[in-house]
Amino acid sequence: MPSPLRSDPSFQLRTPADQTDRKLLSDVEEFGWHVCLIPEDDEGPGFAFTVGLLYSYGHPELLAIGLSPAASHGLLSGAVERIKAGQELSEGPVSDLAYGLDLYFAPIDEAHLRAYLGYALWFYKSLGAPLPALQLVWPDAAGRFPWQSRHDPKLAALQPVLCGRLAAHAD
Repeated sequence: MPSPLRSDPSFQLRTPADQTDRKLLSDVEEFGWHVCLIPEDDEGPGFAFTVGLLYSYGHPELLAIGLSPAASHGLLSGAVERIKAGQELSEGPVSDLAYGLDLYFAPIDEAHLRAYLGYALWFYKSLGAPLPALQLVWPDAAGRFPWQSRHDPKLAALQPVLCGRLAAHAD
C-alpha cells in the first residue's frame, strides 16, 4: 500500500552524512524500514526501534525496550510483516505475535521520542508534526504488564513504560 508521506513532495529525505545514514536510507528504500539496535549501557537497558514505517506504510514507528537484540528484531520484524500485509497496529493487546505471549502496543509520549527514537527524528526532520510511535510492551513471567497489579517490580528498570497514562498506573 502506498504511503501518503512517500508521495508527499513537502517531505524531504535526509542527505546522508556517513555510511550509517546511507544504510538506513537504503534499507528504507529497499525494504520499507530499518531497525536500530541500541545496546544496554550504564544509562539503561538496550532497545530497538524502527525507522521508515511512517514513510513507507503510513504506520507509527515501533519500539521494544529491555529484550535481547535478537528478540527485539524478531518481534519488530513480525509486527512489520503484519503492517506490510495491511494490518494497522494500534494501542491494545496483541496475542499472536510472540510465541504465545501476550504483548501490548502503547503510544509513546512525545517527551520520550528524542531519548528513544532520536535517529527516527533525524529521518523525519521535515515531517513538521510529532512522530507517531508505539512501544511494544512485554509482560512478566506471570503475564502481567507493568501497570497491572503484582507485576514483577524487578522488571521495571528493564522496561520503562513511555505512555504516561499507563505508567501512572504501574505498581
